[in-house]
Parts: sequence; structure tokens; C-alpha cells
Amino acid sequence: MYRFVEWCDAFSLLICMDKIQPEGRKMEISENPDGVINQVFYKDDNVITVTPWPFKQERFTVFYEYKIIEQLKFTSVEEFDQICITTVSQRQEFLLVK
Repeated sequence: MYRFVEWCDAFSLLICMDKIQPEGRKMEISENPDGVINQVFYKDDNVITVTPWPFKQERFTVFYEYKIIEQLKFTSVEEFDQICITTVSQRQEFLLVK
């Protein structure tokens, strides 16, 4: 089970931190629970594939939401919380395709 969690964590970090290489260059995700090293790359803008394909479905959409907070210093936890609440969420969506 730990290998599965580690694989999911590594894959999600590559996506959310925008670390997947451009121009179709493959990069390693991690060793999956079956002991196979998966690679990820962009097929097109916001279209990602994984080899070998580890999913049951041949295509599905994933997304994450994030907030950009420009302020770097806060006088209190309450101030930080208030800014987090009032900052508008943004959404990034990807299509995963076999």
C-alpha cells in the first residue's frame, strides 16, 4: 500500500508543481506498486500520458485548485487565515489519456 501512496504523491507533485517536461520529453514518476517504473509526458497542451499506462480507464480528467497569495509576511495567523479566505481560488485541469 505504501508504494501506491508514494507513487500517487510523486505523480501529483509533478503535476501540481508544473515539473512535467515540455515537448513530449519523458520523465520518471516513480516505481509503482507492481515494481514497474512509470514515465509521464505531455501529449499536447494539458494532455498527459503515462507509460506503461497504469489506469483502468483510457482517459479521464484531473484538476487541482490553488491560490496565489502575494503577501509574504503576516502579523498573525488570523491575518493569514483572512487572506486565504478572501483570495480567489484558481483551477488547473488536465486530461490524462492512454
